[in-house]
Amino acid sequence: MDRQKPEELLKPGCREMIRYTLEHILLPQELYGERAKILLLMLLKEQGNLLKELLDKIGEEQECASPYRAEDFMFRPHVFRDHDGKLVFVINEIVMPEPEMMPLCSRIFICHDKVLEHIWYCTVEKSVGDTEALCSWSLNAHLNHGEAPETPEEIFRKVLEMYRNYIKSDGLVNEMCSE
Repeated sequence: MDRQKPEELLKPGCREMIRYTLEHILLPQELYGERAKILLLMLLKEQGNLLKELLDKIGEEQECASPYRAEDFMFRPHVFRDHDGKLVFVINEIVMPEPEMMPLCSRIFICHDKVLEHIWYCTVEKSVGDTEALCSWSLNAHLNHGEAPETPEEIFRKVLEMYRNYIKSDGLVNEMCSE
């Protein structure tokens, strides 16, 4: 049996479908499922290598090659501690390769508390024109929070505010924690 070359497997729309499956199906389902802690721990350890591996597997299932490398993904953990220095929560920011079409992500934020009980998945997605949408996920829904702020710093501050509100409703955090 002849093996196809990777460029032959990269059919039109293939790259986009692989990314969409990872960003909008696999990650949200797994992060809100029974294996969330395992996936999160693996992702924190393996970072871009795990994302590349997941994209490769999705590509194999869809019979097309993934063009992504581990270096295409930049991880930025933001650790927040209370006034005593104890870990309260972490916001893991993943800078994705430039999205080529709606609704692919330019950034993914995976937020969690110290015991990995309160996991929250948030995305910045290519939208109409040159805009991006700030979205989040729950167990059963994809929520659009409107246009994302313009700069990475403003986006991060908005995600931080939203996650603080999310965990504050459960009494897990107060205003005293800082990065």
